[in-house]
Amino acid sequence: PLFVMNYSGDYGFSNYKNSKVNSKIIYIKADSSKWGCTCFSAMADSCKIFGRNFDYHHHIALVLYTHPANACSSVSLADIPYLGFDDKSTAAQLNQSSSISRSPYCCVDGLNEKGVSIGLFTDKNLQPTEAEILEAVGLKFPAWQQLVKFIRENFTVQTGLTRIAADALQEDLKFLYGRKYGWALRFRLKGKLHASLYPARNGFTVQIKLKPEAVLSAKKMKLSKNTNQAIERANPYPEGRWLFIPVESEKDIKSIGRLLELKRKSNSK
Repeated sequence: PLFVMNYSGDYGFSNYKNSKVNSKIIYIKADSSKWGCTCFSAMADSCKIFGRNFDYHHHIALVLYTHPANACSSVSLADIPYLGFDDKSTAAQLNQSSSISRSPYCCVDGLNEKGVSIGLFTDKNLQPTEAEILEAVGLKFPAWQQLVKFIRENFTVQTGLTRIAADALQEDLKFLYGRKYGWALRFRLKGKLHASLYPARNGFTVQIKLKPEAVLSAKKMKLSKNTNQAIERANPYPEGRWLFIPVESEKDIKSIGRLLELKRKSNSK
């Protein structure tokens, strides 16, 4: 599905710009034959045209019109799977979710009223540093750190070339689902995915896979709204459900922690 939304008013960009998170531009030289997405822009005195193709898997998108009071109006395409939505999401669910208010921070391209156009691409050859993850996650970085700390303190973590125990949790930075999410901090238990944290602009999303029996148990638990919505939106497969949970609050972090404990118990059976 393709949705359209008008966003009028302030979405806090001035606060973000004036925070300690610094913006920068990175110029990358790359073989153009290895890139999939392309952008096109043409300007004239009375006409401004901007176009883009997506070599993505088919998934939900949002055409976003913004009208901030003290800045230029613009039209953009927001990649809202970063906010936890998927092809099963409805307009009513978008309207009821507070996550949609962060859509101006997950735009992949756009054109403003002055004719300035920007296109964003993912480069799997450029591994982000911790500082760049901090820059991307922005004000949600303390929540990112809190969740990472929880995972590391509740499981044995080994990295690099160290010999890995059978029950140890492995940690690495991996380019996953590149056509949709990109780089992630991945945790694996016994060689299988335990959780992945995907940084996004001013936020992040957590991916967890639950077996069918674990899904039934999770539905009986008192979890955060974002977590419950992720469970309901996820497509059921014979092997379980892949949850994508946008983290916005302490409740989300605690709920994700409970799901990880549930997942470990489920996998040990």
